[in-house]
Amino acid sequence: MLLRILHVEASDDIRFIVDVVLAQFNNLTLLQCASASEAVEKATAFEPQMLLLDGKHADECGDAHRAQLQQQVACKDLPVVYLTSRLEPRIIEKMYSEGVLGIIPKPFDPLLLPDQLEDLWRQYCRSVTPVLGTSRQ
Repeated sequence: MLLRILHVEASDDIRFIVDVVLAQFNNLTLLQCASASEAVEKATAFEPQMLLLDGKHADECGDAHRAQLQQQVACKDLPVVYLTSRLEPRIIEKMYSEGVLGIIPKPFDPLLLPDQLEDLWRQYCRSVTPVLGTSRQ
C-alpha cells in the first residue's frame, strides 16, 4: 500500500490541492517541497515510497534535480511520477525512456489523483516484486 509520497511542486496552488486530496482526504503521508533542493535536504529523514514531481522541470534542469533526488539513499530506487502540462511527444518519450513510472497531465482531476497514484504504485510493485518474494507494501 502506498503511504509516503515526496511531492516537489513550485506552485503553491497545486501543492495545496495535492495536500487536500492525498493527505487530508486519503490519509497519505505527504512531504511537500517547493524546490528540488529543498526535497534533497529533507528526503532522507522522510523515507518516501514515491516521488511526485512537477513536470515543468522535466527538462535538463529537471533531470538534474531528479538525479539529485535519486542519489539520496532514501530515493535511490523510488518510482517517479510527473504531474505536467508539458505533453510534447519527445518530452514524454524521453521521460519514459529514463525510467519514469508515470505521467499525469495537468490540469489533472484532483478526485482521480489518489487512484491514479495507487494504480501506478501497484504497477511498480508488480514490476519489482519476485513472484514468491515479499511485497514492497
